Amino acid sequence: KQLTKVSLVILTANFFESEILNLNIFLETTKKIKVLENGINLFKQNDFRVIDAYIIEFNGYTILHLHAPETGSNTPCGSSDLVRYVNSNVFINPSCIISFGICYGIDFNEYELCDTIIASKIYPFSIGIKVTENDWKIKHDDYVMDLRKCDPKMYHNIEEVISGHRNNIQNVSFHNTYIGNIITSEAVVSNEKFKIDSVNKAHGCNIIGGEMEGYGLAKECIYYSGISCLIIKAICDWGAIKDIDKHIKGDLILCNGEDYKGRIQAYAAYCCWTVLRKLIIEEVFENFSIYSRISGLIYDEYYNDGHVRKDILIKKIKSKKLKDEYLKNKLISDIELEQLINACITNLIKDKNLKVTIEEGIEGYCFLERS
Repeated sequence: KQLTKVSLVILTANFFESEILNLNIFLETTKKIKVLENGINLFKQNDFRVIDAYIIEFNGYTILHLHAPETGSNTPCGSSDLVRYVNSNVFINPSCIISFGICYGIDFNEYELCDTIIASKIYPFSIGIKVTENDWKIKHDDYVMDLRKCDPKMYHNIEEVISGHRNNIQNVSFHNTYIGNIITSEAVVSNEKFKIDSVNKAHGCNIIGGEMEGYGLAKECIYYSGISCLIIKAICDWGAIKDIDKHIKGDLILCNGEDYKGRIQAYAAYCCWTVLRKLIIEEVFENFSIYSRISGLIYDEYYNDGHVRKDILIKKIKSKKLKDEYLKNKLISDIELEQLINACITNLIKDKNLKVTIEEGIEGYCFLERS
């Protein structure tokens, strides 16, 4: 029943990404974040990886936050598996899936630590690799994906916010943000030469950052689910040195337990949150869910009558070909569809939009004032 109201899905793959996201939403809303007690186990055959799942209410959106136990796109429980879970779950039909967190920068002369990058195109450098005797390369540039094509309206709205042309809530500020191209792969990059080679071999044009989860997200959304997707990440290093603490001992006094690498990651994730927060508050994302779809069908069909029998209601909703209109990318049985409808009706009753009635032993519903 909770999942039917989800309109945004946010994926994280790093401890700091997950904790900073949850903490700052809680600090702002003071609403408890619901966590699935035993997580989600995608693999039933003795796999040890469990996905942490949270339900968050923010600015009128119901958000499903999935924290992967593995970084990367194609690792078990990586971003590809998480998107596949969302797409196959009949109770979830979000308007957008967002990869949130931290990334590495390409040129420190152009962009600063903790600047946020919103990906326009992604250039994978670990897909279609051809290894020769002396070198390696990506076979061609057919793997490059333009995320803007999946939802031009959403990306136009994002550009309007970043440029300042859309600023309906003026007291909500955000950190430095750029829209640009990124490279993506499974690799943790901590080598300056390899980083530059990766940009060149991935057919990259004007690359400003790099990360690990974008390809899995984009491939699943664009080629399979048809759900809009967004990659939004802030620079926490430059792909040259990851363990910064080892290199600053001579310049800064490190007290016991201090971890500058962790602090930088946490602050970068926070800066990224300020941007995502602004986008949500400015409502650049559609706020629809399977619950809003079904409840809309119910109201459109029966609200003026004031009352409807339960059996007639369910039959009529099914005749609306809900599967073709809103669940076209999901494999759903008639039993699952009925469960989905019942879950949405339960939510309507809980939200005090419907009231159960019994007339001559027949169960039905009367409509209350729509909230």
